[in-house]
Amino acid sequence: MYPQYSSRPESWQAFLSCNLPNVDSTMNDALSLAARRIYPHAGDVATVYLYTDAAGTPVHAVARFAPKTFRPMRWTGEQWQSGRGAARYPYHLPEVLAAIQRGEQVHLTEGEKSADALRSLGLVATCNDGGAGNWPDTHSAYLVGADVVLWADNDNAGREHVQKVSASLHRAGAGQLRVVTFDDKPDKYDVADLVTDGATRADVLALAGAAPVMELARTPAPVKAAPRM
Repeated sequence: MYPQYSSRPESWQAFLSCNLPNVDSTMNDALSLAARRIYPHAGDVATVYLYTDAAGTPVHAVARFAPKTFRPMRWTGEQWQSGRGAARYPYHLPEVLAAIQRGEQVHLTEGEKSADALRSLGLVATCNDGGAGNWPDTHSAYLVGADVVLWADNDNAGREHVQKVSASLHRAGAGQLRVVTFDDKPDKYDVADLVTDGATRADVLALAGAAPVMELARTPAPVKAAPRM
């Protein structure tokens, strides 16, 4: 189940029911119902990843189907529709902003599955929608001054993604960055696999702590400002 976010507009009643009468379900169930309604021929819904703005209001979601495909959904304020919409935010943004205020580490992964694997261990984790290569500079603007741990997927796309995100964080002025790689693991191995293999919170933090620190720019270069809520 997804956490309870701070913003709960009246239109969330429609959101929770997906505009279907007499539906009493959790948020994740409601999102899955919406995904099946919008994409009836995409396959079985494996899960739906919810993206919100800084206040916790739903903006868009990514539905994951089996066989493995992804489809975007956007929240209109009344119902879920196909497509992503113009606004983009980092995954679990309210948790990320709160962690930065507390001076805690933020773990940054390539995809939602890995981010949620780290969250299952009680860590704050985020990513962008769309996977490798799709991190926008506007996301980095939320991480100015943050202590970031970047987890690289063990393939060429993952390594290129790490380079792009690191450069973006440097331009934005993130506080410091650690990059954890899996060079000794099989191709495409990621931090979700690490958790599946039995890694504990302590194991993950030990790996993060052993990674060398890359000191990043303290004075941010000009970056398009993140949306203010």
